[in-house]
Amino acid sequence: MKSALTLICIVVFAFINGKTESRDDGYSFIKEGKNVCLFYRNVTLPNGEFTRELKAECIIRGTKHSILEHLKSQEHLKLWMQNIKNVNVLKDEDSKNWYTYIHYGLPWPLNDQDCILKFSLIENYNGYHIFYYAVPDYSKKENDVDRINIMQGKWDIRSMPNGYCKVEYTVATERNINFPRWAADPFVHRNLIESINSLKCHVESMGIE
Repeated sequence: MKSALTLICIVVFAFINGKTESRDDGYSFIKEGKNVCLFYRNVTLPNGEFTRELKAECIIRGTKHSILEHLKSQEHLKLWMQNIKNVNVLKDEDSKNWYTYIHYGLPWPLNDQDCILKFSLIENYNGYHIFYYAVPDYSKKENDVDRINIMQGKWDIRSMPNGYCKVEYTVATERNINFPRWAADPFVHRNLIESINSLKCHVESMGIE
């Protein structure tokens, strides 16, 4: 028990300490809250638009299988995702490819937004890489909702000792030209941190499988 506790302390210290050190992946630290660290880097989208890619990192006590279930199951998604009005898993092509519809509820004066994402899973010896991108023409959008045409990112889930996983989530989207970044960023950052923390809490409430 003592050795397990020591290992956990080392892992947590390394994770927290690592956020302030120079990173070789091009990301810069934004903030930390609710056991989630948030970073950004500048990227170019497929349409040539220059934007920010956000990355959220956290440690979750749970198995990679449990975390994956929370990302694929419609019932679980509705429990942990924040500020959404609807989420539906539309289609499973197979166990490693699926489509999900998400309707985001945004604060005034922004219109609500929705997107349809295609997910593709790659499994390795100690975790999962899940890549996703928007497929805006997959289905017709509602009249009072703005469709997100470009959105891309990935989930990285890596098993660690003693029943823990490190989870990294990245996302980059086209900018909303009707709302300046200085006004949108606080909401986006807060929502991302709250969603990842909610995922962590829901996975951990299920215990180790």
